[in-house]
Amino acid sequence: MGKQQVWADVAQVVLAKASGLEKGVNSVVRPIGLASAHWFVLHQLMRTESATMSELSVATGTPAPTMTRLVDKLIEHSYVYRAVDGDDRRRTLVRISPRGRDLVREWSPAVSHALGEQLEGLSDWELLAMQQVLKG
Repeated sequence: MGKQQVWADVAQVVLAKASGLEKGVNSVVRPIGLASAHWFVLHQLMRTESATMSELSVATGTPAPTMTRLVDKLIEHSYVYRAVDGDDRRRTLVRISPRGRDLVREWSPAVSHALGEQLEGLSDWELLAMQQVLKG
């Protein structure tokens, strides 16, 4: 089997697994009016406290125009808010609100369970290796 065939096979497996992960998270958060993309923005903000729109786009792999819509919906639900950066007033930060923090804490076990169902069978070292490889 040639290298190009291996690349194609790996890409196919990764895309199929990503689709399963997305569907799993969607099944959990859809009842609260969110999609997996919203969840991963909230998850990122739990880790960083605040981020620019560009930083969120890079961290989640979401195009900037889509990120704007995602954040707007999270603002409508009072899960996040925009704030001026205290160090550079030209920058706007997105910050997770107390309500957003509570939501992530409440729903994380169910989301983790859904993700675990998709990644079941992988050892800890396999998960860490996959994380490092995919982060590139």
